[in-house]
Amino acid sequence: MTAKVSSLRVGTPTKSQGEFNCKYFNMFEPEDLSRYRELRQQDNDPSHGVQIELIRDFIKKTREEEYHGEEKHVSEEEIPYVYIEWWDKTPKRKKGDNDAETQAASAGWQD
Repeated sequence: MTAKVSSLRVGTPTKSQGEFNCKYFNMFEPEDLSRYRELRQQDNDPSHGVQIELIRDFIKKTREEEYHGEEKHVSEEEIPYVYIEWWDKTPKRKKGDNDAETQAASAGWQD
């Protein structure tokens, strides 16, 4: 079994992380693949509040042996899976916000 592990981002102990989630994604199933893509895109966008903590990919191997008389038929299958752990929390900024808009809005309130 082969596996890769991503780097781990550690949060501050006093800070609320949000809701913890984890899931196995089968890369051959279209539903799992689309949810995996969506989750990865949300991790890069602060307006979603998703923070991926761990990504691990591995291959599940299955082996089936069938006997027909004295003949032995072996079939092997390798299915790629990705395991992800992530936090869902309140988004840091609203969709469409950027730093220039924030600075312009707060400029009038400075003394």
